[in-house]
Amino acid sequence: MDFLKKHYEKAILSLVLLALAVVAVLLFVEVGTFKTNLDDQLKNRTGVKKKELHATDLTSNQAVLKRLATAIEVPLGGDHPAFNATRWKKTANGDAAPDNSRANQGPAGISGATTAPLYLSVEFGKAAGTAEAPRYEFIIGREFEKQAAKRGNMTLSAKVTEGIRLPGQKSDLFRLLEVKGAAMEPGELSIQLTAGNERATVAPKRPYRQVMGYSAQFTYGVEKRLFRNVRVDDSLPLSGVTYKVVAITEGEIVISAPNQVRSTIKAGLTP
Repeated sequence: MDFLKKHYEKAILSLVLLALAVVAVLLFVEVGTFKTNLDDQLKNRTGVKKKELHATDLTSNQAVLKRLATAIEVPLGGDHPAFNATRWKKTANGDAAPDNSRANQGPAGISGATTAPLYLSVEFGKAAGTAEAPRYEFIIGREFEKQAAKRGNMTLSAKVTEGIRLPGQKSDLFRLLEVKGAAMEPGELSIQLTAGNERATVAPKRPYRQVMGYSAQFTYGVEKRLFRNVRVDDSLPLSGVTYKVVAITEGEIVISAPNQVRSTIKAGLTP
């Protein structure tokens, strides 16, 4: 007993160290078991066969996108009731009935529409001056001009490398580049147009022609009128309403009503 009393601290320390040793052994065993379990779980997961991924069916989505990409034509002109409401009248027996007397008025009453091209033409006239210093006359036609006074032919002349400029214009219409053949009796004349920098050939009895726009012709059945040589920006009095021509192409005429509603009339090309 005296020994324990003298050395009890060492005995307690020995017991603590022994306990720590036991805990260390148990911890080592537990770590090994835990690691083994993790390895088994990893093997089980990696060994499972993965499911094959299949492409998502987008057929319905693509069909919707295709429908959205297709323009829908909404006929707002003519007799469309949203902007051109139908009048109603009382019949002899007192009933209400639509008044169809205006059904073929306005753009809806236009028929037999055709269009014709409007040209810029450059025609060789003759050679003037001398063989040493010749000048060449060109007959310029401008059917496309809005002002009727400017649509007649105009004769202007130039020498080689010189430009031809219309009255009131700031730039040349074209420049004479080259003359082939005899100086006073050329076979071909090469010109370069300022607009588009295009080169063209003019020869006797073979003018250069370029489409610059279109005119229109049609019949208005309600008033039995024939409209000829209609141009863009012209006013059209139809059954007491003044419309405006806003565009003419080879195949159609676009007319605007006073309320800005536009109507498109299909047209054929004049033979």
